[in-house]
Amino acid sequence: MEVNNNNENASSSSIPIERKLSTNTISRKKGLTRKKNLHRKPGRKVVFDRKSEKFNTFLRNKFISTAKKYIGVPYKKSCLQPDDPNYNAPLFLDCCGLVRKVARDLKRYFGFKLGRWNQCYQFDTLPRSVNFEEMKPGDLIFYQGTYYDKKKPKQIHGMTHVEIYLGGDNGMNTIGARYKLGTVQIFDSYIFESKTWSLTKYHFKSIDTWIEGICRSFCPKHRWKIIKRKQKSSQDKVKETKLEKNSKVKP
Repeated sequence: MEVNNNNENASSSSIPIERKLSTNTISRKKGLTRKKNLHRKPGRKVVFDRKSEKFNTFLRNKFISTAKKYIGVPYKKSCLQPDDPNYNAPLFLDCCGLVRKVARDLKRYFGFKLGRWNQCYQFDTLPRSVNFEEMKPGDLIFYQGTYYDKKKPKQIHGMTHVEIYLGGDNGMNTIGARYKLGTVQIFDSYIFESKTWSLTKYHFKSIDTWIEGICRSFCPKHRWKIIKRKQKSSQDKVKETKLEKNSKVKP
C-alpha cells in the first residue's frame, strides 16, 4: 500500500480559493495597520514643507485663530483694582506676551520655542521689513517711540509696542493688548495715540522667517542669549564649607 505524502498539499488545496484570498487580504491589512501605527508613535518629528505657499497660509491662519482665543485676557494685574472681576484672572498678557504665548502654543508648527524677552527681542528675530501694502495677516507691527516718563528705562531700538496685523474689511485691523485698555482685543486700526509714549516710527515685519523655522537675533549688537551659570557640584560645596569653618578664628 502506498503512503500518500501529499496529505498537506491535499488539505491546503481543499481550502476554497475565496477563503485563501480573504486570509491573505486580512494579513496584508494587519501589516498595513502595523506600519500606520509606527507612524503614529508619540514624539515622532513631523516634517513640514516650510517653503510652500500652502504651509505659509496655513500657519498664518493658525497664528491668527490662536491669537483670537485670548480675546478678553486682561493686560496686567498691576493695572487693575482688587474689586475688578479680572483681578484674580489665571492669565495676563501684555503686547509682547500675546505674541509670545501664541508662538509658543504653535511651537510644533514653527519648529522652535520663542524666547522669553519682550518686543525688542521679537523685533530683532524678524529681519524682513515690508511696506504696509505688502503686509499679510499674521505679520507684526512694531511701534518705535519715546516714553513721556523720563524715569522709565529706554527700550532697545526704542520698541515700545507690538500688535498682530489682521487686515480685515478696512485693511487696518489688528489684534493686541494696549496698555491700560483692559484686555486683548481686535482694534479697527493699528493707528492710535498712546498716553505713555510718543510714536517715532512704525515698523512692518514679515513673519516668514518664523514660518521657515528660523528664530535667532539678526542684530549684531544684541544676541539675546541665555547665559547659563555653571552649577557647583556637591563636592565643591563641601570643600567651600570646610574652608569657611577652617577660616573662622577661634576665640
